[in-house]
Amino acid sequence: MITAEQRAQAINTRFDLRYTHELHGWLPPGFTEEGWNKKVPPRFRDARFDGSHPLEVMAWADRLVTEMRKNGYLSESLYLYGETGSGKTHLAWAVLRRCWEEQLQFAHVNLFRLAELLRHDCPENLLGEADRLYGCDVLLIDDLGSTQVSDWALGALYELVNDRHSSVVPIITTSNLTPEELAQSFDDRIARRLLDGVGVLVPPRNGVS
Repeated sequence: MITAEQRAQAINTRFDLRYTHELHGWLPPGFTEEGWNKKVPPRFRDARFDGSHPLEVMAWADRLVTEMRKNGYLSESLYLYGETGSGKTHLAWAVLRRCWEEQLQFAHVNLFRLAELLRHDCPENLLGEADRLYGCDVLLIDDLGSTQVSDWALGALYELVNDRHSSVVPIITTSNLTPEELAQSFDDRIARRLLDGVGVLVPPRNGVS
């Protein structure tokens, strides 16, 4: 698990180095289609806002860009929930594309990868990826609640969520759990922090995951 000192350093660099590409593995600033396609999973490379997306999500993305560029923080997170195949993750990547276009740094992770990155014996070559979960402007936690998780993974999740919540930097979460089900399935401290912002039920969209 990364140390408190490493977490603090990652958070500080978010303000100082947001517009540089020297952070190992982070998407470089300045939108280019080639750069986007190189870093984004193929299924989500075409993600972008269109007239069919929920207005409250597009409004949240507008606030995210404005507040992060102006003040370096946003107190609202975004919780996207709905049935499998509703397009939650695709919608989340549309938000991240907007971040990319506005030169904001982002990272994405699922719970299994999170547990791997934050373990005590995390390989040195993965420490940069772990740092980015704390230090990026906006973090996507994808597919939360889809499978059973260990107490260790829940502890790692709380550590990350609490750190970002305390630093007033947002998290986008996608899940098949309603807000009420999230509160029942996870530690109340985790649920309250992830739901501290905008919650949007994503209706099914044909051909979108």
